[in-house]
Amino acid sequence: MTKIRFKIDEPGHENHLCYLTNLRQHEDASESFLKLVREPKYFCKRCGRAAADKKNLCKPTKL
Repeated sequence: MTKIRFKIDEPGHENHLCYLTNLRQHEDASESFLKLVREPKYFCKRCGRAAADKKNLCKPTKL
């Protein structure tokens, strides 16, 4: 069972890279996870991650 280390405090957070990484989704480098980070267009001001779609970040800003 995966242990969640922080509270989801905003709508859609279950789709954010910080949440998915906390669940260790990045470790298997599945195609579904890689699709989120391939050819990034946005950068998160909160966690520093980059994503192709702003819906996958908490505080997105365009690169």
